[in-house]
Amino acid sequence: MQTETGIDYQPTSIPRLIPEIEIMRFDTSERDQKYLLVHPNGRRWQISEALHTIVTHIDGASTTAEIAERVSKDTNCAISAPDVSRAIWGFLSNIKIVEDPVRPYVHFREVYTEARRQQTNLTLRINLLPVRVLDPATAVLQYLFNRWIGLLVAVTVFGIQAAWFTRNPQAFYPEWRSLRGPDWMLVLGLLYASYFIHEFGHLAACKWMGARHGPLGFGVYLVFPRLFADLTDTWRLSRSERVVIDIAGVYFQSAFAAALMVAHMTNHRPAYLMAAAVIDLTALENLNPFFKLDGYWLLSDAFGVANLDQKARWLLDSGLRNTFNFDSKTLAFICCYFVATVGFSTFILYRVAVYIPHLLVNQYPLLVLRFWRSLGRAASSHRVGPAVTALFRLLAPTGMIVGIFLMTYRYLKRAVETLTQLRRRFQ
Repeated sequence: MQTETGIDYQPTSIPRLIPEIEIMRFDTSERDQKYLLVHPNGRRWQISEALHTIVTHIDGASTTAEIAERVSKDTNCAISAPDVSRAIWGFLSNIKIVEDPVRPYVHFREVYTEARRQQTNLTLRINLLPVRVLDPATAVLQYLFNRWIGLLVAVTVFGIQAAWFTRNPQAFYPEWRSLRGPDWMLVLGLLYASYFIHEFGHLAACKWMGARHGPLGFGVYLVFPRLFADLTDTWRLSRSERVVIDIAGVYFQSAFAAALMVAHMTNHRPAYLMAAAVIDLTALENLNPFFKLDGYWLLSDAFGVANLDQKARWLLDSGLRNTFNFDSKTLAFICCYFVATVGFSTFILYRVAVYIPHLLVNQYPLLVLRFWRSLGRAASSHRVGPAVTALFRLLAPTGMIVGIFLMTYRYLKRAVETLTQLRRRFQ
């Protein structure tokens, strides 16, 4: 027999779950209870309550017809055997939850969504530190998330930074002009050290909240090197606990910047102050909600909307029909996020159109010429300091140019997709 979706349906087939499958409740703002289905390989899927009920009745001895009968009795809804067959052989077998993965696969967007917790745009993913190496450090650092200890550290960090920027609002500018090659190398080293500290903040918070963290790794976002931490297990936590983990990286990074400001007060080395300013800017960048950085996850968890970027696009595609069963406030937030994303993308494209020609025509050739001349002087005088300084001043705009072109391509692609959806909606 074949159903209307083309999936072979045998009422006598007996599905069987693979060992070590885990099912847990998922804290979201949707009115219907959601669950997480966890594969032994670590992948997670957000599933509906109906699919959760089906999974709980797969015992390896009951046919799909018998499962449908029990699910109908438990839910007081008429669930047919073909419906159960579509869920089992159309989805569960495809992700190898059921030990019969040869059936064809049908995509049910409303039934499940894969729950991911990592930066999906990273390339060249390499694990640097395994869990066994991270555990001793996170076991100690986790106590910085004790309510009173964390409050004391946060107030101290805020006090140091507020006092510094209030008394010296433009102090870093003349310091930047005085930096030389070794100072720039120190700034860069401290900046990359802050990236590790940022990720250790996420990992320590994860351990404090009782979830398992994965390894710490390295990847490339656009053209910029970034570190990442595997925090997939935090989906088992409540929304408020996930929010703390989202902000933990900025918390640790800001504390490191405050420590560098104190170091600058004691020895007045310009590199410390410049590094503190750059680290603060990096922390603010991580709060940008339009990239899949900390700010995105913070909004997603605070409002209880998993896969926020996808939900916004699906909401537009459905003609603003509330197929996800959110309350009115959450639905309004998703709409506002979509509008803000479009506005941000438009602003970025405008700034690129205005700034890139000026950078390419007036500034960048001059920086390249200075670097080339410094290499010639270094070859004749054996002084590499000016060449290193010129190199660092050239690297930032080079990365900016490449990154801007890649972002422009991404935003143009998203804009075309959005306009296509709007055209189809209003036709």
